[in-house]
Amino acid sequence: MAEVKNAFIKSKMNKDLDDRLIPQGEYREGINIQVSKSEGQDVGALENVLGNNPATSSDGTAVDFSVIAGLATGTLTTIGIHADTNTSNIFIFLTDNVTINYSSSSNNYVFSYNTLTKNVTTLLQGSFLNFSTQSPIYGINLLENLLFFTDNRNQPRKINIDRVSDGTFYVNEDQISVAKYNPYQTIDLYYEKTSGNFVTSLQNVTDETLADGSTVNPDYSANWPGDPDYLEDKFVSFSYRFKYIDGEYSVLAPFTQEAFIPQQDGYFLVGDQDRAYRSTIVEFMENQVNNVGIYIPMPLKIDGSRATVSELNSIFHVDEIDILFKESDGLAVKVLDSIPANNFGFVSGSPNTATKYTYQYQSRKPYKTLAESEIIRVYDKVPVKALGQEVISNRIVYSNFQDKHTPPVTLEYDVGASDKDAFQGPETGSTANPATWTTSIIEYPMHTLKQNRTYQVGFVLSDRFGRSSTVILSPVSTETQTINGIELGGSTFYHPYTPAPAGGVTNDINSWPGDSLKVQLNEEVSSDAPNPITGWPGLYNGDPSSASYNPMGWYSYKLVVKQTEQDYYNVYLPGILNGYPNGQTGDDPANTVGFIMLLNDNINKVPRDLSEVGPEQKQFRSSVQLFCKVTPDSAGPPTHTEPNYPVINTTPTSNTIATIADQQDIFGASATNLTDIYETKSDPSLARFTQVSTTSTIGSASAAGTYTFLLGVFETAPVVSLLDIFYETSSSGLISDLNASVSTGAQVSGFINFDFIQTEATAVGGNITTLAFSPSIDTVAGDTAIINSSLALISVTDSNGSDVTSNWNQPVATGATPAAYNITTNKILYYDTDLNKNNFTFIFEVTNNDGASPVTTRNTVSNIKLGNVAPTITNTLNADGQISVGVIQGTINVITITAVNGCADTSQETKDIEFSISPSTTLQIDPASGAITEPTGSATGFVTATVTATDTSGSGLSTSKTIRVVFGEEPINSEFGNASKTIGNGVESSGFYWAAENVDAVTNGDFTQIPSMLLNQNGNNMNRFPLSEMYTKGSNFTTSTESYDSNFSDPNGSKYKWFLSNELNSGKSGLTAGTAFVKIEIVLKNIWAYVNDATIMSQRLNSLSNCRLLIGVPVALQYRTGPGSTWSTATDVEGKPILIGGTQAFTNIGSSNSLLSPRSTGGVRTNATEVTSGGFTPRIPGTLKTSAAQLNIPIEYPNAATCSGGNLSDSVIFQQVSVFGDDQMAAIASKFGEYRLLVSYPQNTFSQQGAQGGSAVLPANSVAGIGSAWDQSPFAINRFMDVSVDYGDFYYPQLTGASTNGVYGYKIAIVGNTNRATASLNAPYITVYAKEWSFRYVTQFYLDDNLSVKLGTDSNYALNYAANNYYVYTGISGEDFNVIHGSENANTGGDNETPDSNTTNRSWTAQFDVDGKKIPQTALPCVANIT
Repeated sequence: MAEVKNAFIKSKMNKDLDDRLIPQGEYREGINIQVSKSEGQDVGALENVLGNNPATSSDGTAVDFSVIAGLATGTLTTIGIHADTNTSNIFIFLTDNVTINYSSSSNNYVFSYNTLTKNVTTLLQGSFLNFSTQSPIYGINLLENLLFFTDNRNQPRKINIDRVSDGTFYVNEDQISVAKYNPYQTIDLYYEKTSGNFVTSLQNVTDETLADGSTVNPDYSANWPGDPDYLEDKFVSFSYRFKYIDGEYSVLAPFTQEAFIPQQDGYFLVGDQDRAYRSTIVEFMENQVNNVGIYIPMPLKIDGSRATVSELNSIFHVDEIDILFKESDGLAVKVLDSIPANNFGFVSGSPNTATKYTYQYQSRKPYKTLAESEIIRVYDKVPVKALGQEVISNRIVYSNFQDKHTPPVTLEYDVGASDKDAFQGPETGSTANPATWTTSIIEYPMHTLKQNRTYQVGFVLSDRFGRSSTVILSPVSTETQTINGIELGGSTFYHPYTPAPAGGVTNDINSWPGDSLKVQLNEEVSSDAPNPITGWPGLYNGDPSSASYNPMGWYSYKLVVKQTEQDYYNVYLPGILNGYPNGQTGDDPANTVGFIMLLNDNINKVPRDLSEVGPEQKQFRSSVQLFCKVTPDSAGPPTHTEPNYPVINTTPTSNTIATIADQQDIFGASATNLTDIYETKSDPSLARFTQVSTTSTIGSASAAGTYTFLLGVFETAPVVSLLDIFYETSSSGLISDLNASVSTGAQVSGFINFDFIQTEATAVGGNITTLAFSPSIDTVAGDTAIINSSLALISVTDSNGSDVTSNWNQPVATGATPAAYNITTNKILYYDTDLNKNNFTFIFEVTNNDGASPVTTRNTVSNIKLGNVAPTITNTLNADGQISVGVIQGTINVITITAVNGCADTSQETKDIEFSISPSTTLQIDPASGAITEPTGSATGFVTATVTATDTSGSGLSTSKTIRVVFGEEPINSEFGNASKTIGNGVESSGFYWAAENVDAVTNGDFTQIPSMLLNQNGNNMNRFPLSEMYTKGSNFTTSTESYDSNFSDPNGSKYKWFLSNELNSGKSGLTAGTAFVKIEIVLKNIWAYVNDATIMSQRLNSLSNCRLLIGVPVALQYRTGPGSTWSTATDVEGKPILIGGTQAFTNIGSSNSLLSPRSTGGVRTNATEVTSGGFTPRIPGTLKTSAAQLNIPIEYPNAATCSGGNLSDSVIFQQVSVFGDDQMAAIASKFGEYRLLVSYPQNTFSQQGAQGGSAVLPANSVAGIGSAWDQSPFAINRFMDVSVDYGDFYYPQLTGASTNGVYGYKIAIVGNTNRATASLNAPYITVYAKEWSFRYVTQFYLDDNLSVKLGTDSNYALNYAANNYYVYTGISGEDFNVIHGSENANTGGDNETPDSNTTNRSWTAQFDVDGKKIPQTALPCVANIT
């Protein structure tokens, strides 16, 4: 039979194609098969796949890992498994922890099972593994004998399967983590020589005597085997690293400071000064150290105790210690020695129980250099956690990982500098926190902090395995603090030159230990729990028995410093000469210049500036700044050298090189024997420098004859590096110690509520803070106020260094608990253009009395800024908050803008203000004076701009206002005024005057010029408008007099009250220019709604069917040309006498005793100019027809039995606008002069009560027992009627809502009628515009809002003109300004119409010519027929 063979080389199952189309090498379907991949002839053949068998032990029973672990069957759950075919091992990861949290009681295991031998081996066990069924382990790889695994829950881990047999070799996180323990501690360079005697381990062991040549060197060793010259020219520092049992290396520990002590301990001995200036170098500035004792502290175990040297191998699995070495000017890190465990772990065959490993470095050369990758490896980059893991090219690769922790954004601390502190460490028996140990005074006896440098100190945090944070800085703060006399503040600190000692005291260099940086931590590193979302790791807790076990938290810290001022030189000179050399003169005054001689290397240290020089130039300058440190005394010749202190008020003072040239190029060819110039005959190079000041000079005076050359020393300004690099320091420690040092501090750290609020507007005696402030200390809970403290203000300086303490008073305690204080001002401060004068530094002395003994510190609060206040524009504003100006066309000088700067000192309130205007196309402003001009004189209409007053003191604060200038109609004189005032309330007679302050303005005692109806003539001795009583000579003629009526009493026997008042306008002037308006408004409210007494109401009702209150208010507007002339009725701009009168009603009441609706706001006119109510006469003689405002208000009532109730908001509003002064149409002569408005008390308009149901306003004797609705005190005072007046410029009103372009909209019916009432019934529909907002005083209607097309010029909108026709017109919207203020609450139609609620339709009628120009004196409001 034929045989068919198929080779399935493609190893591809294909179910998509038809069987006939399946390509060669593919197959249709396969189950439990695999394709052979051998290199033999059976390649591509199908083979059966072997099935799985349950794991069994050697006796054939099933393997139960739970039972093997000593637990009940099924307790453990497999979370990861890996099979290695090379070793026939299966690795199984199991746990019983089903939560996402750590469980100290959980059972976690890693087993291996060999499929050949059937043996089970326990590799790992313990709760520290922190497994969870919710975090399966996907990443498992065996690389040779190293098993790597990761679960995206813990950090990646690794074990050596060859080292485990019973699961006890690896017992903590340190031993299994891929990232190894980080040695965070710096090598100690000190030791205890004898009991209690601590000395540096930087030794000179080759010199038998000390520098004096006689004292025996205690460190001398005759048999010392090292190289005595190797370190002579080197600045070296030391570090170490650990090598672990599987070949990994830790990151490098922090390096020590440079192991350097100068020969002769840095002292100039006899002859050294001469040799220094002759050679320009200091020969003894070489390293005398040749033997260094290196003391490596052992790490802390997970229980917090310090490991012994022998435990470094047994617990931390360290196999070797590398001693590292680095030179200050080199990049390479070299290995001095590698110490294996069998050497460091034992001493004379016994375990080494010391907690420091001691190594003596004997100036031997290193034996190898570390690779660059090891040098720049400042922290391990092993992920914090990873989900994926694989082996690629024999390397472990992680995926889906978190690579670092999230550090704190800031850490609040302060930095300062002072003398090194006394030695304090664990060996001294001190119980002080390790974070506060101070050892540098012993370790580095000749080290100090470089002065005239700026240092920025930062913290770097690390977890126990070396994963480090970025540099963490302190937040910017204005506060400083003084602790033990040391001023500290912020992360950046400037260390100035030491100032000259006061009082002639000499600094004792022998007792000065040198300076060191000080860091005061004010807050703890946060102890918040780990947060996997934010990446915050929390703080380290290595105890697996603790519920808060956290081996990955922040563990250690180290301090780093950025100092960008790098290389500098010391210039050693043969003397310094103050002034010119002997026999030479110059133009410079005494004590202003000096000379130095440059030779040898000094020429390079103080180089000439050779840019932009000519080929023949022989004199040069130098840009190098010099700071004098040592100078000969000022005598000539000098006798000794002395220190110089190049600093004034902490500010460094340098000398500038003005000229560098050869001696003869400066003084001429004859200058060959200048005795006070060193090597004068060799024509040396000289440098002329400028003295800092004439009172603070350096150098000796010139002297003839023999001259003594003594050493002078300058320091050059450092080269500033552009590299933004922080350098590692030797200061490091545990975060737990760091936090503990914060919580135990008692020093004052700052102030609570010290929010400086003082501005230039603060008056003397004002508090400088919003609330009383309290000194505070930093605790775990944050800033905490001190309960019992005392506080003194020591000083206040501005940024110019000026003492301004006297501007404030001493703090005053408030008596509160905790103690709190206020500071008040002693002077008004002006915000100066010199901004340094506005910035202050406060220094306080604070004593904390809360502890067992008082702790006093000095705390500095800097960068305190005086607040500036924005300018205020002081020009008068209209109701819309604008500056409104009207000027005649052609006006150049428009207005001057005035402003104040906000300073409470009025003598300085106008300083430093600059004015501007935008846009500046039409109007221009003088920046200094604020004067606004229109230079062309051609502007017309409205011009709107924004004027701004800006404070030029540096803050740029400004205030802006809109200015509206009208070039057109002449404005009124400003003294006339623009205002809205209430001039009467209730039973009150009042007068308002636009007149000069003059006795006869009120016509004292002369009533002949007052209309008779305003006077009382009924013989009852009640003069209702007694101007003689209102007049009192004084400011503004303003009085308010309360009078009683002796003839009348109310039903309770109380006398009636009324008021008499008089007021003069604020400008004390009449009208002298322009066109003015007066709008009087009288409001009568619903009295009946307030009367609830049934008896009184029944008397009121008196069986009437109509409850109505009608009152009359006599009003007169009078005019005279000036003081002394006669008052008469005023005339308006149309030449018509101004008679204020008419009837205003709320609505009508029908026969059904129900209120007709709708109502019109404020009521409507029922009579335009006179009372026509059937011949009713007022209670007093005279007529109210043309000179009285009559108001009519009904009330609602449910039936005829009562008049009580009604709507409290019901009211009637009478308005009338009068315009007078200059008729700008030039048709009527101007009426300039003085005006007065006289308003009488309210009067009844009927002779008796019963005729029409009206109620008397004031009591009438003829109606005994029935008074008016006003006789119920306190109703008669001011509750139910108001009289107010608006007045100002008619064309430029400053009332709210006035048009900004001076144009107002109307609607007009172009159909007219000779009968006014008939014309009022037409419907206005043509939109027109006018420049007047008063319906009464409209002059011309236009078809456009530019007022360029008159109404009659367009045939489509022409009036059906007839000479005697009347036309009705209304406003466009009830919200428009002209409807609200200019319609005088007219009715909305003819006399027979029911009032309309739409106030837009308030209507007027007037006659117009064919072009839409109104005929003067023809405009009247439409009225309603209300009886």
